[in-house]
Amino acid sequence: MGHVVVVDADSRSGRALADLLLKLGHRVDVAESVSGARAALVARPELIFVGAGPGGDLIDSTWDVLRTLPGRGKVIWTGPLRELVEPALDAAIGDDFLVIPPRLPALNALLARHRGAATDRWAGADFLAEIDGPAHRFAPARVAFLAHRVGASGWLVISGPGGEEAVAFGAGRVVGARSAGALAAALGLGVGAGELSALVGAAINAGRSPDEAMIEIALAIGDLWLGCPTEAQVVWRAEAPPRPLGLPLPVPRLVARCLERARPAALLRGELGARRDDHLRLSLPDDAEEGAWGLSPAALRLVRAAGRAPTIGALLEAGGADRDDVWLALDWLLHLGLLQAEAASGDASGISVEGVDLGPAPSPGRPPVVAPPVRTPVSTPPIRVAAPPAAAAPAAAPPPAPRGPAPAAGPAAGPAEPLRALLSKLTSATPWDVFELNAPADVNIDELDKRFRAASSAHHPDRHGGSPAEVAQLSTEIFALYQSARAAFDSEDFRKEVRERLLCRAEGRPYVSDADRKAARLHFKKGEAALRARRLAEAVEELAAGAVRDPLDWEIAVQLIIAEWRAEKVAPLVAAERLLAVKTDRKSINADIQYHAGEMLLSAGKEDEAYKRFHACLEKDPEHVGAQRRVRLRQTREEKVVEAKSASPLSGIKGLFSGWGKKPGG
Repeated sequence: MGHVVVVDADSRSGRALADLLLKLGHRVDVAESVSGARAALVARPELIFVGAGPGGDLIDSTWDVLRTLPGRGKVIWTGPLRELVEPALDAAIGDDFLVIPPRLPALNALLARHRGAATDRWAGADFLAEIDGPAHRFAPARVAFLAHRVGASGWLVISGPGGEEAVAFGAGRVVGARSAGALAAALGLGVGAGELSALVGAAINAGRSPDEAMIEIALAIGDLWLGCPTEAQVVWRAEAPPRPLGLPLPVPRLVARCLERARPAALLRGELGARRDDHLRLSLPDDAEEGAWGLSPAALRLVRAAGRAPTIGALLEAGGADRDDVWLALDWLLHLGLLQAEAASGDASGISVEGVDLGPAPSPGRPPVVAPPVRTPVSTPPIRVAAPPAAAAPAAAPPPAPRGPAPAAGPAAGPAEPLRALLSKLTSATPWDVFELNAPADVNIDELDKRFRAASSAHHPDRHGGSPAEVAQLSTEIFALYQSARAAFDSEDFRKEVRERLLCRAEGRPYVSDADRKAARLHFKKGEAALRARRLAEAVEELAAGAVRDPLDWEIAVQLIIAEWRAEKVAPLVAAERLLAVKTDRKSINADIQYHAGEMLLSAGKEDEAYKRFHACLEKDPEHVGAQRRVRLRQTREEKVVEAKSASPLSGIKGLFSGWGKKPGG
């Protein structure tokens, strides 16, 4: 439905409905009466939204005009109560009803009823459950974004010649993986197929810290999605993921990070700049609120501007074509499917990603990130967003140079710049960093209210009624972030958690939540049992997962090093050095550390150093059975050597001649 007419005597209601329809990609004409909309109605719009009036008193007069129109589209009555128009609908006067003020889910449902079959709607858990087909139709990054929005749990599986690469989701976050080898190869790890915890363990063994290992694996998963071959098969399986191990980056940020690495702004200025005349279609999801999409401020501004921008060039001009973050955000939105582009020629042949210039070759070990298709192949043809009547589409212009200073004029100058910087900072900040809380004592209601009032006095929308439009918009977004952060502190449990986090930050140690601590101990128990049973691979996997959840647990750290040494994943001298670096105040653990370090040194042929460790173990725990046995065995061996020397025949001969040649009494 490319053309829609909205007729409403209440200009505010009509404008609100028109804005939503524009965001959904439709061309909209608005009028306060049927007579004022006559020119638009003659153009045969597919839908006509008409205000029923107070008590439904405008229905009869409006219908007298509408029913005489040739090729009239469907008539949708609007108003606060359906009961007011029910008699008219029962008499086949009009086709449907929409409650005003409009809400996006209800509007999308109504449009779905009247736009015919549309199987690729890309919204909701029901659509997610039906995903099963080639990657050129179901792009993995777009599927992951859908799973993020609806908070889904299950597996996103990509099948290709090399086998299955599966990523597990729990409540919309990546919590696991099952790789046929592609992820390990991308990370340069010497392991083949395995699950996420095994990959984390291998990365830690390779010298990464737990945080570095998790982030690198997350980015490798994002590269896998974006570099997926078009002929691969993509399917969503609603199966519970085993042993969830959450990665640090939510799906939208993960995709954005991977795109920025592979497709920098300089590349996009050339690639997307050459497509300035391509028509845009805005495809906003109705399965989650805008705040749950996880978009950056630049991306959100582009989404809001896209309803009135018919082409890529017009959208770039509205967002600020001189800014790198705008180009990156546009590429991000195209890959997530919130924006779709169609070649200006209107070719409906279904152009896919094949043959699109991918830019420079990717780094070794990283799959190529595919450029967004010119038109996403969906069953419903894309709707072109028409330009506002008063403004013509901008003429095609050569793309700006990839390098060189930005133009002096533009949105980067003026009073909006510090607000832009503050918005960017707050968007990625935690609630406690939003209010600059640095000490546990700061986390109390009085202090929070004081800081919130200070923020409100500077950024409340009411204080910017006469400011330039961009300043007012930025201040509104900033104030919303302060509101959201303040609301999080209403929970006493959250305030307690923040106090603990700030204490950990001050002491220079990582924060571990109670849930992570409990999960880590469960991994430890399983790993310890597997180690005793000599199931070494399982032991390493469980203990590595526990170390990621709680890097402060000394027992887990010790047992992981021991398991890796026994599984021959770490050289004995390296394992001994790592083990002796573990610090704890518990004597029993310190004794075990000394004992196992001795065993490692002994296996490396460093006997003297090994027995120093065994004796150090007995100093800390005189009853340590293992160290006692080692010391006793060495003593027994030394005693046997002495006895063997004393029993030697040479010792008797030496005695016979010991006094030979000496003077008597000498």
